Amino acid sequence: MIHTLDTHILIWYFIGSRRLNRKIKEKINDVRNKGGRLLVPTIVLAEALAIKKKVGLNLISRRCTIL
Repeated sequence: MIHTLDTHILIWYFIGSRRLNRKIKEKINDVRNKGGRLLVPTIVLAEALAIKKKVGLNLISRRCTIL
């Protein structure tokens, strides 16, 4: 099964925000640990990068990296 992430979920996951629902975080970790697929649409990446530039977010974490 492929799970699609939206912009807020992606950013909250990367920065470790408490805004991210615990069950969603656990699901993302579970999918990643089991070799599942997480789909990040191109527009979500574009929005995340725009937000990063606008507010200076650090989107580098131990989980993975958005350049």
